[in-house]
Amino acid sequence: MDLRDCHQLARSEVRAAREAECSNSFTQFTANICVKDKATVATRNMFPEEGKQCVCDVFTDAMNDMAPFEGDGKNNPFF
Repeated sequence: MDLRDCHQLARSEVRAAREAECSNSFTQFTANICVKDKATVATRNMFPEEGKQCVCDVFTDAMNDMAPFEGDGKNNPFF
């Protein structure tokens, strides 16, 4: 992963916000707003001009990416 790439950083920030700051959201709607906001702020620290667009570009795919949290964890070396 190259965090000097705006899209890769945005994807990482979306996933991090989903699992951390926004994990206690009451609805999917508020979770999406929370994640998009937190990821945009974090990504714009490194990419002030393009950070918001990078988050928008990767948002849906990143929100659906559950690796390495998928399944029951029995075959996952991280658990």
